Amino acid sequence: MTEKKVPHTRIFDELVPQFGLIGAAVYGVVWRYAQMRDGQCHASYERLANDIGVTARTLRTHVGKLQEAGLLSVQLQPERGGTNWIDVTPEAVSGVMTRTPERVSAPPRKEFPTPPERVSAKDTNKKPVKRPLKATPSRKRKKPPFWNDELKVLRDYFAEVSGLPIPKLEGRAFASVTKSWKLPLSDMFDLSGSISDAKDLIALTIREMRNDKLRISAPRSIWNVALDIYARGPTSGAAEPAGFAGLREAGLLAVRDE
Repeated sequence: MTEKKVPHTRIFDELVPQFGLIGAAVYGVVWRYAQMRDGQCHASYERLANDIGVTARTLRTHVGKLQEAGLLSVQLQPERGGTNWIDVTPEAVSGVMTRTPERVSAPPRKEFPTPPERVSAKDTNKKPVKRPLKATPSRKRKKPPFWNDELKVLRDYFAEVSGLPIPKLEGRAFASVTKSWKLPLSDMFDLSGSISDAKDLIALTIREMRNDKLRISAPRSIWNVALDIYARGPTSGAAEPAGFAGLREAGLLAVRDE
């Protein structure tokens, strides 16, 4: 019995530090569709977004960032009803796929001193020389703090604006705090590009959710609304978030969801 092949999207680890997990997933799903024909992805934004479980607006936002970095090339085809053809840059694909890990050379072999000669039991005049013990530095590495400087500022600001208590890291709470607080705050910081822009995004999202009488329980609960607010662009003379100029020039923000 042959095993059925299930379509899946690759996540390229090298793209995660720069574009985040969502950006790497967007690149992966475009790359997957580009393998089927002529090096171009002919799928619509809606289909690509459904494959990785995000909204079409979120997908357009990350496509614009990948396009600015030269990893994707987006072209509108009016004769095909405005369908977007997305080219995956061959150089970028080869750079991601064909890079081989560097081999780490083995550390030099440590030379141990020759042990001293044994003293004969018959020679009562000689006594073994006691060598002083040398202090060796501890090899235990210090773990990085759970909250780095940027996330600590955003955590305190979210707690202040929302009125929610900061969760305590006790027992097995690390996993739940990471999922509901740390990762969403990190994504909002990466999305905004600076602490001040991330704080503005948090304040605007909480204010809009309270106006709509939506429940706020953690940073994770405001993530989808924050993405929609970010995709709308600046309003009422507010400063434009980082990255919007490139997206607007590429025409991605002007495309309306069907």
